[in-house]
Amino acid sequence: MARTKAISLIQQGSTKADLKEISGLVIENIQKATLSNGLKSQAYTGNPAAGSVEFKRFKNSASNPYGTARAAGKGDALTVPPITVNLDQHREIVEEAAKFDLDTFGVANIMARRADNHVDTVVAELDTAFFEEAVKAGVSFEPTGLSNIEDQVEAMIQALETVKNDYVRGVPRSMMNLVCSPSFYGKIRNYLDKTANNANVDTTAEEFALFHGVKTYSSVYLPENIDAVLMIDGAIALPVVIYPYKDPEKIPLSNDYAVAMFYDYGCKALTPDLIFFYEKGAGELGTLTVTSEAGSTAGKTKISVAEPVLPGRKLVYKTASSTAPTVNYNDVLTVGTGASNWKELPAGGEIEATNGHKITVVEIDVDDNKAKKAGNTTVASATE
Repeated sequence: MARTKAISLIQQGSTKADLKEISGLVIENIQKATLSNGLKSQAYTGNPAAGSVEFKRFKNSASNPYGTARAAGKGDALTVPPITVNLDQHREIVEEAAKFDLDTFGVANIMARRADNHVDTVVAELDTAFFEEAVKAGVSFEPTGLSNIEDQVEAMIQALETVKNDYVRGVPRSMMNLVCSPSFYGKIRNYLDKTANNANVDTTAEEFALFHGVKTYSSVYLPENIDAVLMIDGAIALPVVIYPYKDPEKIPLSNDYAVAMFYDYGCKALTPDLIFFYEKGAGELGTLTVTSEAGSTAGKTKISVAEPVLPGRKLVYKTASSTAPTVNYNDVLTVGTGASNWKELPAGGEIEATNGHKITVVEIDVDDNKAKKAGNTTVASATE
């Protein structure tokens, strides 16, 4: 019996049922596979499919002298204004399926084969966005005089445990999540393996689940040079809408078909005060590899920095005739147009600078302009 042609498969009613099953499987797999799905806040109001949702954070109650509310005519407000999270990231995966493949495998099989890869793609994007937001909005943890991995992690846990403000009176460890880079996770794993009388840890298992009462995970999606992120449950919002697969569409003036998946998401920190991140080398001024080459016109140079800029930071620069400007770790730099101020390095890195002068580039926090990394070089400007 001849093989059923792809065009016939597309027309059969059963194909739509198959695609519905595959779509449901994709959504289920993404929910199970993404680490961010288990850590993000689920306490929102509104419909994500409408384009935005709202999250609310409750303040701690406070006692007042008797009669305060009666005199004011009202009690204390329970919440602050809601936080709106827009699903402003509109993404698609559109691939062309060859007619030969459709004839050979059929529509449902092609979709099932691609669905596994689509899951991996979406998982990587969502987890990457989630942890970039954590570092962008969170607080840098900077240990002092701690060289042992167990002391560093415990100090980080205590930093979150002792937070107190209008919303928090300390954080129980049962609400914390420690997400580590593979190398940092491995250091903790090695410490546990070598610890004497540590009978409750299975050294043959890949995961150890808890460290000092805190849920612990390993992830390859932390930003570069970040050893660990510590946060409470629901610290970040990541609403996602994944649209069901549609029947493959024939590509105009072609004998091939398009396989497409569409999804929207938004990402925003809800409790930035309850997110800590641990950067490699934290506590000391990091090094930037800075290069200068002739720019597009006379008197201009193109400045490049080899290292990626951490989320929540930006690059600034200053030039000098003979000696490169210097900074210390956590120096607060004045950024602006004044002659003595630091200037923001533009996208593309092209600036006006005198050939042979010295230039220093510094990576600073966007919020407080504190210096975190620096590097310098000699300016090479274009000449006439």
